[in-house]
Amino acid sequence: MVSTIFDYGLFSIKFSFASWCEATKIAPPRKLKGHGFFATTLVRSPRQFMTILSVYNNNPLIDGRQSERAMLVRRGVQLLLHEMRHAVLPELPLASGRRADLITLSEKGEIWIIEIKSSIEDFRVDRKWPDYRLHCDRLFFATHKDVPLDIFPEDCGLFLSDGYGAHMIREAPEHRLSPATRKSVTLNFSRAAAQRLMLAEWATGKDFAFSPRGSEGQVETGGSTPVGARPSINSGADEGGEEL
Repeated sequence: MVSTIFDYGLFSIKFSFASWCEATKIAPPRKLKGHGFFATTLVRSPRQFMTILSVYNNNPLIDGRQSERAMLVRRGVQLLLHEMRHAVLPELPLASGRRADLITLSEKGEIWIIEIKSSIEDFRVDRKWPDYRLHCDRLFFATHKDVPLDIFPEDCGLFLSDGYGAHMIREAPEHRLSPATRKSVTLNFSRAAAQRLMLAEWATGKDFAFSPRGSEGQVETGGSTPVGARPSINSGADEGGEEL
């Protein structure tokens, strides 16, 4: 039996403990409270345990700094923005040194930033939120039902989220970016999104390569193509129809 003991970053170190600890059972992974770590226990006998600690959060899209309430707000807003056909990216570092809780790109190319506030104190201690206007066309706040809505400035948009969806209480006024800034923010957005997609693919440990064209639609009985599968005129031909 070979088990991954430590995962750190993109590197994985594997050890074989079968002959050493005579493990007969692997307990399901559990998340350690207050950390982004996961632990698994190899069980040798009812009295002997060896804990395997992963110092790497297997989900590269979660950095662990958000509170449970902030994540609840974020999920609801993300669902709404997805329905509005926005591309949404969380926790994006900006050129000013600030970090956008959520930044979105609309079908028309508009850039929105949504600042999440999970409590009154969370809003009051933040004096730098006006800086976000330097990086977006519209600026919003997002919160949940336990935070009074009248504490948020009226010159910003406002979302109310319950974790399962969100409602736009107030639309944000537009303050359009200059072409140079828009290009810079859009480039930053696209590069960060592509990088995170690659890290998420690597974290699964699976091969995402597509099968050869035509193979996914074949069945043993007659080689017909099921509904929804991509038909292939000639599985041995390239995109131009020539034999490979």
